[in-house]
Amino acid sequence: MDIHVYPFLRAEECCKNIQPVRWLIKGYIPHKTTCMLFGPSEHGKSFVAVDMACHIACPEIDNWHGLPLRHGEVAYFAGEGHVGLQSRIAAWKKYHKAKKINLGIFSVAFGLEKEIDSIIANVKNNFENPSLLIFDTLNRYMLGDENNASDTGTFLRAINVLIAELDCSVMIVHHSGLSASTKDRVRGSSAFRGAVDSEMRLEKDEADGVITLSQTKCKDAPRQPDRFFKLETVALGQK
Repeated sequence: MDIHVYPFLRAEECCKNIQPVRWLIKGYIPHKTTCMLFGPSEHGKSFVAVDMACHIACPEIDNWHGLPLRHGEVAYFAGEGHVGLQSRIAAWKKYHKAKKINLGIFSVAFGLEKEIDSIIANVKNNFENPSLLIFDTLNRYMLGDENNASDTGTFLRAINVLIAELDCSVMIVHHSGLSASTKDRVRGSSAFRGAVDSEMRLEKDEADGVITLSQTKCKDAPRQPDRFFKLETVALGQK
């Protein structure tokens, strides 16, 4: 029989040298955690994810809409619409007059659960010290059934391996439920909400185009108040 030695810490040690929560974006994305950004299709999920990512990756900007942030490299896994994603990043850079964004895109979809070693190798080959990995969207990167708690657990354990090996946070972009009873929560197994450290829901008002970002869970701090955004068009020109 194999005997495993588990990490062990006495209560007295817990009370010494207590460290404050390290945030990538204060109140929204803690360091070395899993967060979920979800909402209906075509309601601006990728726009908000890109905005958060670019703020973290741009050393010239010291806050995310008034909130302190910690700068770092961001790896964006674009499982769908990577061409449109490039335009959004270019538009963000132009709008903010940014000189440099420490962000890179992997334009490929795969079953994350079976690609852990390749993900780690590719990230390490292209980034010195990544702070955030974004997977957009979940259904492009999950092999199993999102409604199955066991499959969901396998996917989330793979995410935890990435966090541990790369010393980073992970954001999963996902859809909300379709029915009237599930439209305000993440689609699929309830295990998602139970496992993530921070969860954010967004919804766009079709009448005025205002996007409401609501924090629906945060393990490490009080929930943030709702935030409101509106998309602006940025002319990039033609080559």
